[in-house]
Amino acid sequence: MINTDALIDLNLADVIAFHKSKNATATLVLRPDDNAEQYGSMDIDDRGRICRFLRSKAPMEPLGPVRKLMFSGVQLLEPAVFDYMSASTTTRKFSTTRETYPKMLVAGEALYGFCFEGFWQDLGTIERIRQAEERLASGHATLHYL
Repeated sequence: MINTDALIDLNLADVIAFHKSKNATATLVLRPDDNAEQYGSMDIDDRGRICRFLRSKAPMEPLGPVRKLMFSGVQLLEPAVFDYMSASTTTRKFSTTRETYPKMLVAGEALYGFCFEGFWQDLGTIERIRQAEERLASGHATLHYL
């Protein structure tokens, strides 16, 4: 799944291989960002396992030092994710990042973060769309799939 307001130059095959190698229930593509804490950061350990998601912490201790990263809006999910969604999510607006993933983390599900450091741009405003267009037109950013 990918958020509709994100533009990213990501090799999805790499994410799929990582997801399978970890036998993950969910793999979130994460990226370094100076404003990560402001928007809601998450921490991954040396294995790529998410050990803190927003304010929720995993029941196990991280393996080695952790990295604070920000969610890119791209994620690979297994059907077990639906087990953590309440019946009311079918009738109301909800957030996997605020409701589902924290529950999964506390329950000890295999949540992993794939660290991505390539081109990413939020397209949530007209100004950000314009910025992305300028970066692409000037060659300061490229999308390998175009």
